[in-house]
Amino acid sequence: MSPSFSAFKTFLLLGIFLGLGWGRAPLDHFDGRFTAPTPALTRTDSVDTVEIVYHGKPLVMSLVVPGLGQWYNQEPRWRSGLFAGIELFGLYSIWNWNHKAEDIRIGYENYADAHWSLQAFIENTPVLGTLYPDVRFGGTHHLTLELNGILIPQDTLSQLGYVEGLEVLRDRDFYENIGKYDQFVGGWDDVYDQNGAAIYWEQHKDVGDSTEILIMTTHRNSYLNQRARSNEYLKLANFAVSAVMFNHVFSAFDALWRSNQKSQKKRIQPTMGLIYDRNSKYGIGGLALAVRW
Repeated sequence: MSPSFSAFKTFLLLGIFLGLGWGRAPLDHFDGRFTAPTPALTRTDSVDTVEIVYHGKPLVMSLVVPGLGQWYNQEPRWRSGLFAGIELFGLYSIWNWNHKAEDIRIGYENYADAHWSLQAFIENTPVLGTLYPDVRFGGTHHLTLELNGILIPQDTLSQLGYVEGLEVLRDRDFYENIGKYDQFVGGWDDVYDQNGAAIYWEQHKDVGDSTEILIMTTHRNSYLNQRARSNEYLKLANFAVSAVMFNHVFSAFDALWRSNQKSQKKRIQPTMGLIYDRNSKYGIGGLALAVRW
């Protein structure tokens, strides 16, 4: 046996051993041929390019539009639909609850305009003040008063009284003050009846270490209930805002996690096989190495 033939046998055995060890048997596709599968490459101007995955892209996409990153990751459609549906429902809830709160706000402000007057406040406050120290013109809270374009301090009403042309600025603070503080209860038109008899009542409110006495009238009580309903809808709208923000964040991190998870599944898988050569004496033209990832 010639040395060259022995060397060839050694080389052949080594190739068979490597082929088995790397997961493919030699000549396993006879005439098919022995070439191991090679990864698909895209040629652009004679340069081989491989797609690069940017994990931050689906994160940013879902952070802007929930569900968009899942669509980019080619996940099941229900995942994109879930995040997009939560987003749409949240935005609708924000609009709907804010709209309801605004309708009620307009309603209770009109209600106050009809049942609270500056003239009644000026006339009733001194009488109620003899029974309740908190009911007075010079209290801790103030209304913006104007007489012929000139601002009038509230504590001067005790000397000034009610005069024609005296007006109160009905701003946000006004509508909060007349409902929240006893100081302004005299302005409600149902403190006394037509005969001058008191028709208000005292309501005791537990504030922890003490009990607060509220002077209530039917109109004031109804007004406070309307404000409470409006505030409840505003709280729901704020809750919906938080839910929408959370949906953006959760969708973004879900898209990032899914993208990383898919990348981890793409392990490097090397494969070696024999190259068939019909012109070779033994039908073997060499070795082929393929790497999959």
